Amino acid sequence: MAITWEPVWELVTVEHEGMRIRVLRDKETGLLACPICLTETVKKKGRKAADEGSFFFDVQSLIAHLTTHAS
Repeated sequence: MAITWEPVWELVTVEHEGMRIRVLRDKETGLLACPICLTETVKKKGRKAADEGSFFFDVQSLIAHLTTHAS
């Protein structure tokens, strides 16, 4: 038996400490996708890889993750 997840993405704008970032959010789970990781995965593996990447339940965790891309 396999458990699968087929995200249904919607483009949303999240705001944190005056920053606005457009990200994909899964309509069912509310997970936020890192726009950098997801873009790189889709570039490498194609559109079907849109369920691979880094995903977060809250904006603060996403922001903390995004800062790691800058270092």
